Amino acid sequence: MSGQLENILTRIPDDHLPLYRQEEIFKREGIFPTGQKLASRVITCYEHPLPF
Repeated sequence: MSGQLENILTRIPDDHLPLYRQEEIFKREGIFPTGQKLASRVITCYEHPLPF
């Protein structure tokens, strides 16, 4: 999931894709996350960033 999480975090500012549109893209790819799950993971990443 870490690769997907990086993808989600990059798509928000760089590709201008809000989470609800990313959720639709994942559904087309056969992955079924909820918008709430995506949002909670994004919030967790911003609240507790990991050092590089």
